[in-house]
Order: sequence, then C-alpha cells, then structure tokens
Amino acid sequence: MAVLRFLGNLLLAIITLCLIAAVLLTGWGVAMARTWEYEGLDYAAAEGDDGQVNWLWVDGQPIAYRTWGARPEGDANAGWVVLVHGVQAEGAETWAPLARSLLRQGASVVAVDLRGMGRSTREGSPADYTVRAQADLLARALNELQVRQATLVGFDWGCAVALQMAYDQPQFADQMVLVSPRMTRPWGPWHQYVARIPYVNRGAAWLAHGGGPLWEFVHRRALASTGDMAGAHLKQMRVPTHVVGTLDALVAMALAPEDDDLPEALAEIQTPALILVGEQNLHLPTSGAQALRQALPVAEQETLAKAGPYPHLATSAEVARYILSVR
Repeated sequence: MAVLRFLGNLLLAIITLCLIAAVLLTGWGVAMARTWEYEGLDYAAAEGDDGQVNWLWVDGQPIAYRTWGARPEGDANAGWVVLVHGVQAEGAETWAPLARSLLRQGASVVAVDLRGMGRSTREGSPADYTVRAQADLLARALNELQVRQATLVGFDWGCAVALQMAYDQPQFADQMVLVSPRMTRPWGPWHQYVARIPYVNRGAAWLAHGGGPLWEFVHRRALASTGDMAGAHLKQMRVPTHVVGTLDALVAMALAPEDDDLPEALAEIQTPALILVGEQNLHLPTSGAQALRQALPVAEQETLAKAGPYPHLATSAEVARYILSVR
C-alpha cells in the first residue's frame, strides 16, 4: 500500500508540475503575442539575393510573389518552377535556399505567398484558408502571372494545395515534385479547441507556428546542417511572422473547415509526380509516402539520405537536382 501511495503521489506531483508549466508557457505566449506583431505589408518591390518581391491583387487583397531569374526562353508562359509552401508563417521565405540552388542550375523560379502567410494579406475567414480556397488563390495568381506548363513543387501541406490545383486546373503544371507531402493540415482536434479560446488562441499560435519557441526549435533542426547560413536565414524567415494579423490568420487556419477533393481525386490526377521524403522525417512515415505514390496514376518516390522534414533547407542542392531532372 505504501508503494501505491508513493506512486500515486508521484503521479499527482508530475501532473501538477505539467499543469503549472502549461499555464506558465501559455501565459508567456499570450504576453508575447501582444507585442510580437509590429510590421505592416510593404508593397514596394524589393530585389536582392533572395529574389525579387512583387504583389498582385486578388479580389482586392494583396498577394505577394517572388521570382528568381528571368522568364524562361521560348514560350514566355512555360518553363517556370513554381514553389508552393505549406502552413509556415514565413511563406515563400522557406524556399530561399532551394530557389538559389535552382537559379544556379539555370532555372527560373516563382513562389507565391498563400493567404495569411509570408507577405500576403492576413484578411479572411476560416473558409478562406481551406485547401480548395488556397488552390484557387494559387491558380488565379499563376493565371495573372501568365504561368502555365510549369514544374509545380509543393512542400508539406502545400502538396495538398498543389494536388488540388492540379486536379481542378491541370493546365498550370506539366509535372509535380512533392516534398515531405502532407495531405491533412497540421491541426489536431486540440488545436481547434484552443483556437476558440480568446487570447490563449493567439498565444498558442505564436508558440507553435508564429515565430515562437516551437517554431524556432523546428527550424533550427531543419537548418542544423547548413552551418553559418542557419542564423542569418532563420532571422530572415522570422521577418514575416511579425506582420500584423499573422496570429489571427493562424487561428483562422486552425478553424478552417475541411474542403477539398482529396484523397479521392488522386486517382484522376494525370500530372506526373515525384515524391521526395527525408530519411529522418519522423512526421511522415514511409508508408504514407508509399500510399500517396500508389494513389497517383503516374508517380515515383525517392528518399533523401540525412534529410529530415525540411529537405529543401538541409539538402537544397540535391532537391534542386531532382526537381530539374523531371523537367
């Protein structure tokens, strides 16, 4: 009995400490969320090592896009490599190392910031952040830019957006590369519960996805093999997380309803696809990538050695070679 009482008291102590830690962490998140956002959207075009940033307007809302390199020779509308990010507050900033690698190998690259991320608008209700809504936004942006017959590269949840667009409007992509693909949003039921709690929702969004400690932990691990570049690139990736409205947009994403044709539509997508997964990607079991490959009519799969869930950061040159090999 004494042993059982000791174990019971120990378990209670552990639970109490966990609750205290959770309360303190949440309080810290709520406090930080109040001062984290201070940047507006700067609509002036900017050009540098990380591409030229411009904007277009979709339904009166600013959507940012970034290009590396000149328009492809020959057909002015075809030949682009189009990069589609996932649920990352930094948006297209996540692609900078890969885009530079592609540019060095002669590619012309365009990356669009999806709604609520990067330098694009933070406006919109949860219904504006579904797979279907973001795929429609991407298609309209590419149509405005007169991009078609591109190599469409998706990352994480951006793969679902790319696949939905390929299903709805296949004219935009001749082939796809799906990097660490995720068919569902990274929001579990508890995310949706927390997203409904005032103040706490924004604090949790900052902690996990909006530039807070969990965001930094994930990105530092992804950049661990890039040496001196890690600190500078992490600082640059964090800039969009300070845009006013970012945390509210992340909360809206967590509350977004399911609205897409996946996975049922996968069997009807005829665009050839190459699936790239990191050998050390614990978030994407090999079986998940294999299931996607089997569901798509024309698909192959490659595993990247020593790469984790962000192979486009850790092994950008290798990923670039795979992308250019399918063109």
